[in-house]
Amino acid sequence: MIFYGRAQHESRLRSKTVGPLWGNMSKKISTAYPGVRCREHKTDKGKDQHFFIRYRYQGKLYEEAIGWKSKGWSAKKASRVLAALQENHVTGRSPVTLAEWRKMEDEERKRAEEEEAKKRELPQTLGELAEVYLDWARSNKKSWSWDKQRWENYLRPELGKKALNKIETHHLEAIRVKLQDKGLAQATITQVLGLARRIYNHGRYLYGSRFAEVANDPTKGMKIPQGQNRRIRYLSSEEVRHLLVLAKKRDEMMHDIILLALYTGMRRGEIVDLTAGKVDLDNKVIYIPNPKSGVDEHVQLPDHIMPMLRLRIAGKDRSEPVFPSREGGKINSISPRFGKLADAAGLNDGIEDKRDKVVFHTLRHTFISWLVIEGTDLRTVQSMARHRSIEMTCRYSHLAPSSKNHAANR
Repeated sequence: MIFYGRAQHESRLRSKTVGPLWGNMSKKISTAYPGVRCREHKTDKGKDQHFFIRYRYQGKLYEEAIGWKSKGWSAKKASRVLAALQENHVTGRSPVTLAEWRKMEDEERKRAEEEEAKKRELPQTLGELAEVYLDWARSNKKSWSWDKQRWENYLRPELGKKALNKIETHHLEAIRVKLQDKGLAQATITQVLGLARRIYNHGRYLYGSRFAEVANDPTKGMKIPQGQNRRIRYLSSEEVRHLLVLAKKRDEMMHDIILLALYTGMRRGEIVDLTAGKVDLDNKVIYIPNPKSGVDEHVQLPDHIMPMLRLRIAGKDRSEPVFPSREGGKINSISPRFGKLADAAGLNDGIEDKRDKVVFHTLRHTFISWLVIEGTDLRTVQSMARHRSIEMTCRYSHLAPSSKNHAANR
């Protein structure tokens, strides 16, 4: 509700008012609406009416001026405001007086003006622009934490405090060379440069043509190399056997986690978030809400890991983790614990290429690779791997040479 005539209104009228202005006014008279009164005021253009509302709250009588007829007010409109205040008296909500209502409106208007002024302000440094972008990404991107990490680790130390109009393409090129010299994977370098481009694109989207007032665009025309960083290693049955035997001796919980990942293809985060209520032993499935694909999914359980899961969820509430930490909450040490087992099993001995290193995600690659090697058609593999596109599954098609040979012979 917006109020008018603030210069003329009295927040509470309880005493007789004197002065030359009131000489042109008549006494307050009742209207057809209970609790609403008005007073006529003579003006050079004729007559005007000033409306008041009258009510009791916590034993006190209030009579407050609400507005002039010439400003759009009427007895009916004043009555609606009075009814809203009286409803608040009963429910305990705010505002409870007209003065409080006006104060709340002033505060809301001030907040809106501050927000609008903030939008009009242009960032001056890349750090300021990145902060705006990351605030947006936090609410709109599932992978926003990766953007934040790349910004903090690679872009902010070099360019965070630099003025936007001082950053040129050669600055990003220098970062590319520096990261390359450090031995970072090409795909990581590509992602860092891609983040710089997204930050600048967000600035143009948010500030429009005004963005050019404060920023050059060093990403314009910049060719970002497309790096390959996909892991290509998968485990043989002998390596899996050796790993499981070692895990059984050293870390029984990790042994069970490896079983689950290896024979369902579940990701680390899905296992961390797995609670007893998501395991349906009767139908041999695990329910995965909000997975990487953005669609709720089900994972089929093979018979030979059912006994392990039955023991893991026995006696647990639906909200309890299947694989809890020592404190009973989510387990957060899967990757380091698995890494120690993989190293102890000698799976990374003599391996230089990071893509060949055995990490926890290697178990998912092994699950998918084994499906393909066993002759499972790619559409079924896509479904079981829960890939968003068949192109992702086709990366494993080279593991089915017998199918190609059969087709060639035909």
